[in-house]
Amino acid sequence: NPKTWFDEVEDLLNQGVGPKVIFDFVEPSDGNCFVRVELNHRFNYLKPDGTLLSPNLWFDACNGLPNGGVAKVKVNGKQNYINFNGKILFNNWFDFIGTFDAYGYAVVRGNGKINYIDVHSQDLIFPNWISFDYVDNTQKIGFVTINGEQYIVSGNGGLLDYETGASVNPGEVAGVK
Repeated sequence: NPKTWFDEVEDLLNQGVGPKVIFDFVEPSDGNCFVRVELNHRFNYLKPDGTLLSPNLWFDACNGLPNGGVAKVKVNGKQNYINFNGKILFNNWFDFIGTFDAYGYAVVRGNGKINYIDVHSQDLIFPNWISFDYVDNTQKIGFVTINGEQYIVSGNGGLLDYETGASVNPGEVAGVK
């Protein structure tokens, strides 16, 4: 199987050529998610109709994409989310992007600072990026001060009360929810 070029993939799929012939890797599917495919060390997704989700943008890395959900993607060392319609969710690409918590927020990191993004509004919730007061890499946590109050940022990006360790809604801290 000679190397297939990215711009040839859609034509091959339209001609009925099977994914296992075209791609270097086709993720097994349980029918509940889009199928992740790899070609020439780059990744994309096959939609249920057999077409590419993102024909013009291939990813260096990507997570599984459930039907109706979002997945983390990486291009040139920067991260973002893509939805099941092929839309990149955020205008900015980040150094790191966390998993959305129960409140609908994910921590993002850029230039050594953090913020939180809202899955619904697709906006940053704090007007200014937040600098870490201290980072403990052994515990994988960071400490921040927001509006004069101290918080812990857990390894997965969750915002915790400094004194009790209880989960805190970032939107409430930012005054948006």
